[in-house]
Amino acid sequence: MNWFKKTTIFSAVILLIGMTIMAGNTVAQENVEVSLTGEVVDASTQEALSGVQLTLEGADMETTSSEDGSFTFEMVTAGTYTLTATADGYENWEQEVEVKEGGDSITVELQPKDY
Repeated sequence: MNWFKKTTIFSAVILLIGMTIMAGNTVAQENVEVSLTGEVVDASTQEALSGVQLTLEGADMETTSSEDGSFTFEMVTAGTYTLTATADGYENWEQEVEVKEGGDSITVELQPKDY
């Protein structure tokens, strides 16, 4: 009888360890870090815009578009965020974006302000 109890307890411990490992792997897969890339252009001319301030709200990340209008947010956890863009002479821009495993790319088209 004593041997049976030890075997049952040992089996239960092994089962719990296995379940913990599997649960850890599932969490790790959900927190995959990817890149969100894109470009910023003038909506009227489609010319690239540099120096645009981009913020990925919910991830607390910021970046600025380069000379060719491109931008990258590195090591973003897959999920849904709000991307905002601001630049002198242009209307503020905001859009909800879904960052997926494998990364994602977006084009931001800024409207010139009417003076």
